Amino acid sequence: VYGNEIKKDDKDILYLKNLRCIPCEYKDAQTFFVATKAKVIPNDKIVTGPLYLQIAGIPTPLFLPFGYFPNTKSSTSGFLMPFVGNSPSQGYFLRDGGFYWAISEKTDLFLRGDIYTNGSWGIRALSNYYFIYKAQGTFMVGYSEYYLGDRDIPQQAQKTKSYNVQWKHFQDTKLNPSVRFSADVNYNANRFNRYNAINTGQYLNNVFMSNIAFSKNIKAGIISLNFTHSQNTQTHSAELNFPQLTVNINRFFPFNLNINKPSNVLTRLGMSYVLESKINVKGTDTTLFEGKTFSNRMRTGIRQSLPINTTFNLLKYITITPGANLSLVSYPNSIRKSIQNNVLKIDTVQQWIHGFDFNANVSASFKVYTDVFFNKGKIKQLRYQLIPTFSYVYRPDITQSWGYQKSYYDSTGKEYQYSVFENSLYGGPSIGKQNLLTFNLNNNIEAKIKTKTDTGIIYKKNTLLQNLGISGSYNFAADSFKLSNITFSARNKLGKFFDFLINVVGDPYYYDKSSNRRFNRYLAEQTGQLLRCTSLNFALNGAIGSGDLAQLKPQVPQYSNSAERNSNAPDLPWRISMNYNLNINLNNPSTPSITQAVFTGIDWTMTKYWKIGTSVNYDIKNKKFNYSSVDIKRDLKCWEASIRWVPFGQLRSYMFSLNLKHSMLSEFKIPRQRQWFDNL
Repeated sequence: VYGNEIKKDDKDILYLKNLRCIPCEYKDAQTFFVATKAKVIPNDKIVTGPLYLQIAGIPTPLFLPFGYFPNTKSSTSGFLMPFVGNSPSQGYFLRDGGFYWAISEKTDLFLRGDIYTNGSWGIRALSNYYFIYKAQGTFMVGYSEYYLGDRDIPQQAQKTKSYNVQWKHFQDTKLNPSVRFSADVNYNANRFNRYNAINTGQYLNNVFMSNIAFSKNIKAGIISLNFTHSQNTQTHSAELNFPQLTVNINRFFPFNLNINKPSNVLTRLGMSYVLESKINVKGTDTTLFEGKTFSNRMRTGIRQSLPINTTFNLLKYITITPGANLSLVSYPNSIRKSIQNNVLKIDTVQQWIHGFDFNANVSASFKVYTDVFFNKGKIKQLRYQLIPTFSYVYRPDITQSWGYQKSYYDSTGKEYQYSVFENSLYGGPSIGKQNLLTFNLNNNIEAKIKTKTDTGIIYKKNTLLQNLGISGSYNFAADSFKLSNITFSARNKLGKFFDFLINVVGDPYYYDKSSNRRFNRYLAEQTGQLLRCTSLNFALNGAIGSGDLAQLKPQVPQYSNSAERNSNAPDLPWRISMNYNLNINLNNPSTPSITQAVFTGIDWTMTKYWKIGTSVNYDIKNKKFNYSSVDIKRDLKCWEASIRWVPFGQLRSYMFSLNLKHSMLSEFKIPRQRQWFDNL
């Protein structure tokens, strides 16, 4: 604060004339407020008479009848300046304005609202709380009513009421290390996020999930209690789990009673235990809590699992891991199907029922190395590594003999089989016998390369091929198509800044194009080819920045004087990222599907005060741009200006904002924007 005439009384209150109020630390700032008189109360406030904004010595029409500026180090209550704008579909509007209430040092409250001349409006309340060494969090609730279409034409007018509840809570680890409580709640009704989005991320988000979690560590494991919720605003589906009890017993070794004895197969035999139980309700985001059908949509059950395994080495190099998985599901009711008067009848049997399932499994893995040494050149050694893994799972079919699968007959005597666990929470024991062998072959190549350093010559390990994998399975119990599709995958780096990933899936069975049918005959028997490509996925990702190039540059020589040293341009950060994705689907060779997309992003600090960022998404197949944006920022010392432009798609919009950088004055801004909903 600067003034031509300054007086001070015995209470240290300052009185100024011809005031210049610079809202930052730059004394030579070209942007400041001008007032004829002002009163400065230390550690309290600054009150002025009429004031206006002056930029580069030019008065602006931004005039206020009086000024009030907080002059304290603590939070201060005050008004929040709104965005002012115009929308063809909503009319003139004031958006995001309201009041900030600094309730105490531990909690505060933001009250914000939107109002449009076409009648749309919205209100939001957000509170932050922080209790040292205990907990912190944020709670928000919002409600809005939006009109879309022409209100003068009832057939075109559409009124949407929506609301949102958010709660984030974090417990301090120092409060009680053995007990944890956290909350992350985000519930939206009628696409609240779409009609009240303040950024693109909020608008594009269609999936919302919530979780309120309580957990207690015990000596043997952990007990947790959760309340979870999920919803999809695009499909309007919603799901609720309350409560969800989980008991996890840590892995223990019942035969390892003496830790001083050498371990063997029996002492390495370990097991763990998991119990889950919950109440589940599914519906839509508008009918999920309807009382009339809520109880009818409730499902409950208990699931217990007990995995057991051990490990040992065969012929020193082969690791064998045999094991078994035991599981039990329990439900308070089951179903019974019958046909009465040619109509299928499904009855609910109110009696506890249990379903037991188990399988035995064994896996074997080992490593094969091949080394090649060189006496000349930079490469000293090449190592090829092959890691085969084979797994076998056997599960008998007990569903009929144990009464899990039953039958009913129609009037012609035709038999229909069904599971008594149909539509249950966790399902029932798997139907059918499993006799499955899976294989996975992973390959990689590494090299030791001679490298010169200041201290001498060293040999650095470099990966020439990160991974080349082949995987598949064979089900001996299947009546047809016993051999699965074969998957080939490769992953590697291209230079220092790019890497690629490719997946190819091949079908070993014959496909007849004329009938569009897949036959249980090997392709090699019909055509001589081993596999038919059914899908290909390729991804290329990379990023490079100023910091990456700096590592590649030779060491900068020391200059003899400051003139030489300052002759170089300053190092300004920048970064370029690129992604390319190709997906080819050939499941039906007659109608192949190909999609290609390219993304490019640039973040560039052009000068000390200018920054630009772009993100471009291009759909090669449809030859059109998807969501892309351009962001430009200018540092004006006391102020900062920003422009965001979204030129393509339904989200086309632009926004210009000029606001003060000081945290206490950041709500003082001059915005101009065209919203996304102008394009609806």
